[in-house]
Amino acid sequence: MNYQRAYVTVFARAGQLILLPLGQTEHGLQVPVEPVIVLTDPTLRELVDGLSQSLQTSAVTVIPQPNWKTFRSPLYAAVGLKSERRFYPGTKACCVQTDDQASVAVCPILWERSGYREDLSKAVHLPATSECKDVAEQVLAIIRIADVHP
Repeated sequence: MNYQRAYVTVFARAGQLILLPLGQTEHGLQVPVEPVIVLTDPTLRELVDGLSQSLQTSAVTVIPQPNWKTFRSPLYAAVGLKSERRFYPGTKACCVQTDDQASVAVCPILWERSGYREDLSKAVHLPATSECKDVAEQVLAIIRIADVHP
């Protein structure tokens, strides 16, 4: 894997894995972009392919600053919902980040009252030369131990 500065959030909910790539604005703000990949009871091969595509999308997507009054995350439309209030309960999540330091981090998400953040104390770091299969296996392992949104 050689993706510079890519970020994908992986949600586990109702038998699905949802891969949400984040693009970057000219000012460095991360914003959800399409395509959102929804996998129902995926095989490891399907997860590897989806993760590879999502990381590639994230790495190459630079977008203009959105108009926040009209912006709507592609996440909810991809799963047929209208709001985050209906999406998050019962959901687990982790993120996959690559950086310019030749590493890949897979990190569980901690749910907080004001949103969520990465639990860096439980992050797994892999060399950037790792196969996407190795990263996908870590995603599955991290999802197993991740907190469930209340």
